[in-house]
Amino acid sequence: MFHCYPRYNNPVVRPETGDLSGSRVRSSPGAGTSPGTGRKIERSCHLCHRRKVRCDKKLPCASCIRGGFQCYYPPVGQPVRRVRKTTIADVANRISDLEKSLVAGAVDQHHAAFRTPSAPGSVSDFASNHHHQQQQQHQQQHHQNPPASAPRSGIAPPPESHGKVAGDEILVRKGTSTQYFDEVLISRVIEEEHDIQSVLSTPGSEPAPQAAPSPFNPMGILSTPDPKLHLADLLPPKSGAVELWRNYVDNIEVCNKVLHRPTAEILVYTAIDDPHNAPVEAMAIIFSVFFMSVITLEPATVQSLTGEDKTTNLHRFKTGLEQAFAKADFLEHPSVRLLEALAIYLAALRIHNPGRGLWTLNGLAIRAAQSIGLHRDGTKLGLTTFESEIRRRIWWHLLGRDGRAGEDYGIQNSTGFSLHAGVSYPSNLDDGDLYPEMRELPPPRPGWTQLTIVLINIQSGRTWHRLATMASSWAERPTPESVRAQIVRELHDYAEGFLRNCNPVIPQQRQTMLVARFIIRKLDLVTRQQWLHLEHPEARESFATEENLQEALGILEAGMNLASDELLRPYRWSMRAYPPYHMLLYVLWHLCVKPEGPSVDKAWRAVDEHSALIRQVSSGSGPAAKMTILDALRAKALAVRQRLAQQNEGDGEGAGDAVGDVEAAGNADKEAYPTPRAEDRPDADGQDPSLYGSAGAEGMDWSSMMQDFPDWGTLMNEFQVDGLDFPNYLN
Repeated sequence: MFHCYPRYNNPVVRPETGDLSGSRVRSSPGAGTSPGTGRKIERSCHLCHRRKVRCDKKLPCASCIRGGFQCYYPPVGQPVRRVRKTTIADVANRISDLEKSLVAGAVDQHHAAFRTPSAPGSVSDFASNHHHQQQQQHQQQHHQNPPASAPRSGIAPPPESHGKVAGDEILVRKGTSTQYFDEVLISRVIEEEHDIQSVLSTPGSEPAPQAAPSPFNPMGILSTPDPKLHLADLLPPKSGAVELWRNYVDNIEVCNKVLHRPTAEILVYTAIDDPHNAPVEAMAIIFSVFFMSVITLEPATVQSLTGEDKTTNLHRFKTGLEQAFAKADFLEHPSVRLLEALAIYLAALRIHNPGRGLWTLNGLAIRAAQSIGLHRDGTKLGLTTFESEIRRRIWWHLLGRDGRAGEDYGIQNSTGFSLHAGVSYPSNLDDGDLYPEMRELPPPRPGWTQLTIVLINIQSGRTWHRLATMASSWAERPTPESVRAQIVRELHDYAEGFLRNCNPVIPQQRQTMLVARFIIRKLDLVTRQQWLHLEHPEARESFATEENLQEALGILEAGMNLASDELLRPYRWSMRAYPPYHMLLYVLWHLCVKPEGPSVDKAWRAVDEHSALIRQVSSGSGPAAKMTILDALRAKALAVRQRLAQQNEGDGEGAGDAVGDVEAAGNADKEAYPTPRAEDRPDADGQDPSLYGSAGAEGMDWSSMMQDFPDWGTLMNEFQVDGLDFPNYLN
């Protein structure tokens, strides 16, 4: 039983005198005095209090005399107040505080917790111990010899600090609209290159004309339900619907694994067979599947399957999906099925729409996923093994998509892997290995599955995040290049553990092999440069080497091989969805800094080829923010090459012809790819000509251009390594 009295030793009672051994004799044994008020407090003896009976407060009391028990009283003093009962609200607050502490601890201890399969005592362990020792030494030196210029609390760090400073954030105004950049690579380019900032901030001289409704505009996903519209009326003929589903399974799932095929197949065929009685979640799934399938097919194929043109089908399926979400009340009642449908839809949209709306809607999807507990592993929530695995797949898919913000929009992902705490990674299993009645997961498969590329992407993201954390704390805990190289090798070994079992003759497995190695090569090049800049910040052009240009061109060439491989033709849509912005940025910067060299012509061809590929992405809307900056750098590189050709009299007409070819390509770019405006639209008039070809060089003072042009280290300092950038190439 709970007692409000404190614990104490029972004193020995002397019956003949009533004295309490070790205590003063009290004239009123049941009385105590409050030290604050002097008020007498009459208290029951211990036994009466425990039995909850009335006590006469004598020594001994009548009750103890009748029972023959020893009678003793609590010590004199202020009685201990009964503790207030804990309420459900108190418990909820404590759990919330505990969760916040656990998440914070997981982020702080991410270095120690991060381990790829490796032997004990590897360089990974050295990196963690090295960081810990460096931090202790730094703290001891700081306390013993505090720096004279140490900033006080609330004062911004000095400009040379490697942490994020105010200059890393740029807000560009364009008329009544603004665009925010905080990725260091982009924000510093904009800040230091005033002509680029001018291009971004100068509004059009004429108002933008009203554009026709685009099937790639995601705004309608938050529609109002239309009671007069029946979803079944928006479906294609059953034969065409079956073929659209087969196309999704055969040509899309390998690059965009979202659904569990055996269970989804039953859902899809049931909805196709009887759409009037199908649940709204099933209708959302089939509309998203049909929308993405139509995007990847040729117009003639779509016409033959559905009896309507491609654009009409896209509008029809888009409306069906939007109404399915509205009728399901997605914002208030999200579900795993609805999140799967939204994930497929967003992946389809970005093939032709790189706008910020997709990133915003992906954030909405993550919040909806958190509201149904996807950010916690299902096994800890009492869910079945099958449910837990399906939830892991969709959670990591959404989290991976969120990492594209830095590359597409110049916005650092502030959450990254801090959201993954408590969620296990999916297993390398085929869909056939999973079924709702299973009690436990089988051992992961050592060879290829449709989850192989997903797992490599996740591991790549962890590597990005780990290296980013090391780079951000360089001033306090510098990490040697050997540690960075070892971390990249660990990622390479992890991926090759899967890839060595792949058969390059099988298209799906060849796709996985090429994409995985493509990702790791880019990661190695970018982080190697970043470490070079951190170790030697004074070396202005140390990274503008022929070797690095060849490596960047090799990566771009690998991307073009993916797009041109006939065996991989069904997956070509995935290349259009994820342009290699960062490699193009390096090549253009190199052409500005070193416009001459044995690989310059090859570099220009690579820039033209990939620029044309990127423009196909934006056929339904304006380009991504980074493409605008790339076009401005391209104009500068063209102007540098033109001026160099004019100065090199010995080159004669050859150099002039080369410049003319590039200028012609720039003018073609101008017509094919207009400058983005505040509104997303498929065509834009009144574009700023300063972005393209030699027209972009006219009227600009390029005489001191190279003097102020930033070195690659400055552009790439704290390069976008938010944890989920390139690793989401296909996942």
